[in-house]
Amino acid sequence: MTHGFTPPARADVVVIGGGPSGSMAAGLLAKKGFEVVLLEKVQHPRAIVGESVLPHFWRYTDQLGDATARVEKADFIRKAGGIVMWDGTMRRTKFESFGHKRPALHVDRETFDEALLRASAGCGAKVFERTAVTRVDLGEPEQNTVHWRSVDDGAQGTIAARYVVDASGQAAVVAKQLGFREFDEHLRFTALWGYYEGGRYLDYDGGIQPFSARRARSPVTLVSSIGGWGWAWQIVLREKISVGIIVPPERMANLKATQGDLESRFQSLAAEVPGTGKLMEGATFIEGSAGAIRDYAYKPVKLAVGDCYLVGDSAAFVDPINSSGITFGMYAAFAAAWAIEGSLGNKARRDRFRDHFEHEYRSRLDIFRLVAYPHRDPLPPAELERMAKALSSFSDAEKQLALSTTILTGRPERVQQVFARLNVREESIVDAIEVPAELRG
Repeated sequence: MTHGFTPPARADVVVIGGGPSGSMAAGLLAKKGFEVVLLEKVQHPRAIVGESVLPHFWRYTDQLGDATARVEKADFIRKAGGIVMWDGTMRRTKFESFGHKRPALHVDRETFDEALLRASAGCGAKVFERTAVTRVDLGEPEQNTVHWRSVDDGAQGTIAARYVVDASGQAAVVAKQLGFREFDEHLRFTALWGYYEGGRYLDYDGGIQPFSARRARSPVTLVSSIGGWGWAWQIVLREKISVGIIVPPERMANLKATQGDLESRFQSLAAEVPGTGKLMEGATFIEGSAGAIRDYAYKPVKLAVGDCYLVGDSAAFVDPINSSGITFGMYAAFAAAWAIEGSLGNKARRDRFRDHFEHEYRSRLDIFRLVAYPHRDPLPPAELERMAKALSSFSDAEKQLALSTTILTGRPERVQQVFARLNVREESIVDAIEVPAELRG
C-alpha cells in the first residue's frame, strides 16, 4: 500500500483501479480538495500490454501534478508515425499532419502507469495498493459502500463513499456485479502478445532499421493485416519490441487445434505476420512474456449507475487498432471528475451532470467504434447517423485524423461515407509508399 496500511472508513470519492483512468480521476478530484481513496489490487509497477500512446495524452498529464515531468524523465521512445501494411498496400501518416506539436510515444506500461499513479498520490489521493474491491453497494444519493480486502493478509473492511469511479479495467467490477457486461458481437477477437529482444523495425520513410538505432531513427507503430479482419502490431520500446496479434474467432479455432503451448503457438503465428515476421527474424523471444485475452471488446451498456461512474475499459472496450485506449480512458476520467465535482458542489444538479457525462462519453465511444468497425456489412442507417452526429462536434483536424484511420486500415467504404456527409475527405495526409523488397511475399 502506498498510503498507510488501512483505508479510511469514509471518503468523498473511492476510485477502483490504478491504471491511467483511475489515476487521472483520483488526482483531479484530490486537487480540488476532496477526500479521495484509490484502491488497486496489485503493486505497481505491474506488467500490462498496450504501449502506443497518442499525443493527445499530454493535455491530461499536464493537469495531473508532476505526471508530465515523470513521463518525460522516463525517456520513452518517440513514435515517428504509423505505417500500415493492409491487403498488400503500405500507407503511412504522422500526427504532425493534424496539428500536434508534442510527440506520440511508445511506452513501457509498467513505468508509464506507475508514473501516473504516483503523480495522483502527489495530488493528494490516498493510494492503497494490493487492496482488492470485492463489492460495491450503491444506495441512496451519496450513500454508497465499497467493500475491500487486503491481498496480503486477507483483512477486510468497507468505505462509505459519496461517489465511486470504477476504473478497474477488464475486471469491470461494477458491470459484472450488476450483470450488464455485454460482448460486442461485431468485435469478437482474441488478442495474443509477446516480447522480443533485438529485431528490426521500420522508420517513417519505410527504411528497415536495427533495434540499436531506435533513438537515432524513431520507429513507427507498424500494423499489418493478417486476413479475416485480423491484424498485428509491432511496437519498439526502450529495451524490447512488443508484438501482438488480433485473431478473429475462426482463426483462433484453427490455432487452438494446433499442438504446443501458448508461447510456441504465439511465436509460430507471429513469424507468419506480413512484414513483422521478417523484421523479427533473428530476434530473441523473451520467455514467459506471452499473454492472451479472449472476447475483450464490450459495448457501453451503462456508463454511470447512481453515484458510480464507469471509465476506461470497465465501461467499454473497442478494438485497439487505433491506439486510442489510454488517451480515451484519460478523457473519460477527466469527464467523470468534472461531473462528480459539479455534483458534490450542487446536489440539485446531480442527475444533469451525470447525464451530460454519459452523453459525451457515449458519443465518443460511437466514434471510436465507427473507425474500428471491421466488417464489410453496412452499419444500420440509424447507427451511422448517430455516429455522424457525434463526430460533427470534433475539430476539422480531429475529423481528418479519424478518417485517415479508416483509410489506413481498409475499413468499409460505407464508414467513409459518414465522413463525406460531414465534408471531410481524404487529402495528402495519408501516403501510399512502396513495400520494402525484403518484406514482400
